[in-house]
Amino acid sequence: MAAAVEGGAERTLKAIEEAEDQLHKHLQDVSKGVRAMGENHARNDKAIETMLNNIVKRSRAQDGVRDGGGIGKDRPDPTMEAHTVTLEWKPGMPKQAFERKARVLQRLGEEGKLFKFKGKTEDYRDKEITKQYKGALEGLIRRNHKDDPEFAEEAAVAARNPIDIDVKWWPDD
Repeated sequence: MAAAVEGGAERTLKAIEEAEDQLHKHLQDVSKGVRAMGENHARNDKAIETMLNNIVKRSRAQDGVRDGGGIGKDRPDPTMEAHTVTLEWKPGMPKQAFERKARVLQRLGEEGKLFKFKGKTEDYRDKEITKQYKGALEGLIRRNHKDDPEFAEEAAVAARNPIDIDVKWWPDD
């Protein structure tokens, strides 16, 4: 009987040792994975930070270009009277996105930053700012929703392809 107990104890100890070995290996694998994940997050955060810094730098340069222009061409003319702007929602446009954009336009108008541009926007717009902004936005969306990749993809596509709102200026001038 003592031999049976001793054999059972050895078998139990061996099972515990095997389980401990497996657990240690698993913990090492997890540790490596967590370390790699941290390094990936650090790289992604650095990339987003770089994009945002580039956006700010290029945007400030664009402000300088715009501010160097003349009234009536690329800046508001403070002597002109205010105009009414009508936004037009079209079937198929997501209503929440339309309403959000309308609120932004309203805020810009209240701040005196909304005006009818008389020049060619291509002459003053730095397309790289938009590209980098959308890249940073997409990166943040994917990072913030990595647990739901289907939603992250849907949101990233929406961020890359915003809706355009038709703006009608009254009176026509």
